Amino acid sequence: MSYKALGEAEAELAELNHRNLIDCVMSDDIDTLIFGAQCLIRIEQPFKAKKSTVCNNVYIYTSQAIENSDSIGLTHAGLIFVALVNGGDYHDGLEQFGIKTAIALACCGFGDSLSNAFKNLAEPELATFLQSWWRSIRHELQSNSQGYMTNQNPSLACQITESFPDLQVLSLYVNSVTSWSPGQVPPDTSRWYPHLPQLWLVAQFAVEHLFPTHQQYLKVFHKHLFPKMAYHLITFGAPMYDAKTQHIHGLLADAAVTKIYPQP
Repeated sequence: MSYKALGEAEAELAELNHRNLIDCVMSDDIDTLIFGAQCLIRIEQPFKAKKSTVCNNVYIYTSQAIENSDSIGLTHAGLIFVALVNGGDYHDGLEQFGIKTAIALACCGFGDSLSNAFKNLAEPELATFLQSWWRSIRHELQSNSQGYMTNQNPSLACQITESFPDLQVLSLYVNSVTSWSPGQVPPDTSRWYPHLPQLWLVAQFAVEHLFPTHQQYLKVFHKHLFPKMAYHLITFGAPMYDAKTQHIHGLLADAAVTKIYPQP
C-alpha cells in the first residue's frame, strides 16, 4: 500500500503513528519526532565488514521515553522548541546556541508555554505573550535560575530578539499539512492489515536483480523465506490449535501438523 503525502512525508508518517495506524516510523530523519511521531526506528548506515554488508546498530526512540528521561525530559512542544533554537529542515536556528543549551531552555518550559500560546491566543494576545516570553528567556540565559544549564550564558541573551521564533516555521511544525488537515480526505485504511507477499513477484525480483539462476534463489528462499512465511501463516490472527485433529485454524491458514521437527 502506498499513497502520496500532501506535505512533508515525515509529518504524514508522524500523524499515522500518532493515530495508531502504524506502529512506528523507520527513518533517518529525527524531525519525525518533532512532527509528533510516537516511535521512531533509526537504522545506522551499514558499513562494509569483510565480504558482507553489516548493520549492527538500531536505535529506537519513543516520545514517552524522551519525555520521561531524567537526562532529557522533553515534551513534544519541547522538541519543537529545540528545533527552533538549534535549527532544522526549515531554518538554521540561532547562532552560537548549541544543542545542550537548546535542551536546557526547553526543560525550563519555554517550548510548552510557546506552543500553548500559539495554539490558543489570537494575534494581539500572542504578541503580548511573546514580549514576556522573550524577557523570561533572556533572564534565564543570564541567571540560570532553574539550573538546567551548566553555567550562565549572558552573551546569548542578545540573540533572543523579536525575530525569534519565526512563527511561520513554528506553524509548519505545529500545523503541519497532512491528510488529516482541515479540508483534506484521509486515506482509506480499511485494508491496512498484514498481507502475505506475492511470491511470484519476489521470485521475479530475485532473478532480475539478485541471483543469476533459479537454483540459487530457490535455495535461499527454502532456507530463509519459506519457514518465515509458514510461521506467519499459522500465527497470524490468533490461531487455534486442535490437539485431537492436529489442525491449526487461523485467519490466513487452515493447516494440518504432519510432523514436528526437533529444534537443532
